Amino acid sequence: MAAYQPQGLPRAPFSGPGLPRRPVASLDSNIAGFPAKFVVVRTDQQVRIPDWATYYRAGATGKGGDGGIGSSTSSGASGAGGAGFAGTNKERAAPGTSISVRFDGAATIVECAGYRLLGGNGGNANVLIPGVAGIGSGGAVNFNGGIGGTSTGSGSQCNAGGGGAAGRGGDGAAGTSTSINVPVAGGNGGNGSEFVLGAAPGGGGYPGGSPGSVGPPSVAATVVGAAGIVVATSAAFAGGDGGGGGGGKAQGIAASNNGGAGFALIEFW
Repeated sequence: MAAYQPQGLPRAPFSGPGLPRRPVASLDSNIAGFPAKFVVVRTDQQVRIPDWATYYRAGATGKGGDGGIGSSTSSGASGAGGAGFAGTNKERAAPGTSISVRFDGAATIVECAGYRLLGGNGGNANVLIPGVAGIGSGGAVNFNGGIGGTSTGSGSQCNAGGGGAAGRGGDGAAGTSTSINVPVAGGNGGNGSEFVLGAAPGGGGYPGGSPGSVGPPSVAATVVGAAGIVVATSAAFAGGDGGGGGGGKAQGIAASNNGGAGFALIEFW
């Protein structure tokens, strides 16, 4: 007589009820195939994880610094720093719990799943000293903004560009430095990754200065139609919305050279 032994679990019939089991590997692949909802948060609040969500991903982008202002109508100034980015990877959702988002004078702060994401603000600039880059820390993914460009000329409108903000896919680029009275560009924003498109660029220097451009989107971002969360590009001086640093400008020029606003981006799927 054969010894008693476990015979294993019966196989589920292919024609049985319910959906076939999803291979575990597919859950860790690019999330472009999943339906997702994007939440852009710009004020202090608690974001409730919806009941239908299985996974989520959060990111914190700081504010861009304000560009320097020259001491007279003929003087130039340096550019401000771009914001840093910190983000989680894919996290298992716990429906009904909340993700905390708040903004202070130093960073955009997101707390969730044991993370304290700090998307550091870019530093303000003055006439000769550029703004420092914002630092991303506390996340599974951390990138830094670009430093502002330096104005090394004197007695003319030598206005440097602001640094670009960091994105989920990389650091922001530095703003263009200058020692002569010519239009210069702000730094490009960091690249996007999966759903998230590129980060905000810095503002250009000098009236009509060439603004930086938004970092290129990934193929996945265009497939899922994430264009609705593209951050604004910069104008002649102002940093792009989403952490671009402001460019330098001469005293008396009316255009704003403030940095772009910070925000938190949360993706549910």
